[in-house]
Amino acid sequence: MFRPTIALILAAVLMSGCLIDGITFGGDSTEPTPEEAPTYQNESFADHYVFDNVMAMGHYVSHEYNISVNQTIELYWNATYRFEEPLFDEAGYVNITLEKDGESLVSEQYTATSTTITALHYNNSNITGGNFTLIIQSVGSDHVLSGGMQDYYEIDTIIYYW
Repeated sequence: MFRPTIALILAAVLMSGCLIDGITFGGDSTEPTPEEAPTYQNESFADHYVFDNVMAMGHYVSHEYNISVNQTIELYWNATYRFEEPLFDEAGYVNITLEKDGESLVSEQYTATSTTITALHYNNSNITGGNFTLIIQSVGSDHVLSGGMQDYYEIDTIIYYW
């Protein structure tokens, strides 16, 4: 008399979708949803300058990025430049600085007497805000008297942020 009752109870448990030994009967399996990759945005800026004065002269340019960085910012720049050493003065240079709200995040100064290409990668994954400024300061000249060539720089930048 107990055997048919036990069989009926066991059948009812199996049909109700209960878990037996790690196997689900009659239940829907849900797969974990993969994390979505953060959608990023990007901003770019390019600048170049050729010095055409025999006397050393300065050049300044800035570019403001009004962007909304919520967590991560990546900056890449490629700089091509040449600053020959004149007869009576020091060689020129180009200085590139990324600032956030007036505070320097990364800054590099370059000078070379032959054409040089330099790349920089800056990454900060703990940053928020929106007022970033790229500042380029340079000094150079045209070396007509020394038989050299004009000093110059060319800079391409791109900022990825999310």
